[in-house]
Amino acid sequence: MRRLPLTMAAVAGVGLAVTLLVALSSPLQFAYRQPALHVALETTAAGVALVAAYLVVGRFKRRRRFDDLILAQALVLFALTNLVLGALPAALSPGPKDPAVTWAALACRLLAAAAWAYAAFAPSRCVATGLRRTAAFAPVVVMAVITMVVALLEPYLPVGVEVSLLPEASNRPQVVGHPVVIGVQVLVMILFALAAVGFLRRFRREGDELMGWLAVASVPASIARLNYLLFPSLYSEWVYTGDMFRLLFYGLILLAAGREVRSYWRAEADVAVLEERRRLARDLHDGMAQELAFISRNIRRLERDDPIVQRVEAGAARALQESRRAIAALTEPLDQPLADALEETAQEVAVREGTHVALNLEPGVEVSPAAREALLRIAGEAITNAVRHGGADLVRIELVSDEAVRLRIVDNGGGFEPTRSRPGGFGLTSMRERAERLGGRFAVRSAPGAGTEVEVTL
Repeated sequence: MRRLPLTMAAVAGVGLAVTLLVALSSPLQFAYRQPALHVALETTAAGVALVAAYLVVGRFKRRRRFDDLILAQALVLFALTNLVLGALPAALSPGPKDPAVTWAALACRLLAAAAWAYAAFAPSRCVATGLRRTAAFAPVVVMAVITMVVALLEPYLPVGVEVSLLPEASNRPQVVGHPVVIGVQVLVMILFALAAVGFLRRFRREGDELMGWLAVASVPASIARLNYLLFPSLYSEWVYTGDMFRLLFYGLILLAAGREVRSYWRAEADVAVLEERRRLARDLHDGMAQELAFISRNIRRLERDDPIVQRVEAGAARALQESRRAIAALTEPLDQPLADALEETAQEVAVREGTHVALNLEPGVEVSPAAREALLRIAGEAITNAVRHGGADLVRIELVSDEAVRLRIVDNGGGFEPTRSRPGGFGLTSMRERAERLGGRFAVRSAPGAGTEVEVTL
């Protein structure tokens, strides 16, 4: 998805190269008369389109957007055309197709391609309730009207395609058929090419992965129409290269549907995790945090010069700060950018500990939720250690992402000797374990009087 234009260009290049190879390779045979395979291809295309349409209808129910509605209707029209005007006539009546079936299928495929292209550029406004109720039957009604009109005009309709692809004639282009049929093939090819551009623009604007896959799928669909123009197998019993490109179009749609279902599952899991995190945060706030605050308030009434009281007061204060930090971490949104979350955490800890932070955070760095949580905890712990143990008044935090994600925390404190263990020094061990648990590297560089640098690489 990050290199989507290159992927689309590669698919287009391969498709055009294959088309050119087929057109120029006269000794080779690419057409095969396989009526059963033709029926299977049409049925597969209809099934994939229906599955994708069901998925897009689910998107429409959640978002109520006009572009989702048009996309769902285009997919339903593709499915109905492939099944009713493609698979069924070929299965029930082998041989040359009836002119009425050819013209009805041609009109329906043109409308479906037009709806597909319009969905790529359609506005994302909310659809009114009345339109939502009536739009569900629009593809069925449109197809029924087209079929009835074509049936009424059947005595006056010319033959759409008169072609007999013989093995000895399948190795060279055959631009044959009624001029309207040829013109519609060219128009549909252009519509799919425009749809590829439109879906690519929508992907860049919205970051919707489904739109990216639809942009890629539109490319072989356009190449398929070019092949149908040169080698008209769509309205025959023959299987040719155009059918393979059309099958690739529906295969990419099926892949896009699978990716979308996966994103639904991930979203549902994220919602469940967020709810559980908020529940834990409420329990911590109403339970442990309140009790620790009560302990801290009442310790102040004791003898403040007693060393034991001082240690207990300091421990209670640290426990209260830790509980508040945990509550803040649990209530943070899971989709918050890492740079924003690091900035909030650093500023909060700096204010609490009485120091200053200088931030150099690269925007757009993406990590898993577990890695994000670990980096936030490491940054907070490093700032706290810099102030409490090193007396730092400035902490610099840097986040970069090139071949790996690197987080550096550098302070101007008193530093220490890393090879010597300090009593109660669990903070460094905790940070190291968090980084190594994610498969990353953790490094500490310091010297007495030279400050401390903590670096995490994921």
